[in-house]
Amino acid sequence: MTAALRLKFEMKDVSELIQVCKELVPPVKRVLADAVELKKCWSS
Repeated sequence: MTAALRLKFEMKDVSELIQVCKELVPPVKRVLADAVELKKCWSS
């Protein structure tokens, strides 16, 4: 496998990773928001 080809494959993996991360962000944000709300309830 040539370096250029390998780089192409790695770039593809990176873009797929970014896509997965983007899909994970909303649920994670929701969970964090819920945790913050819970903390507020506990501390008050």
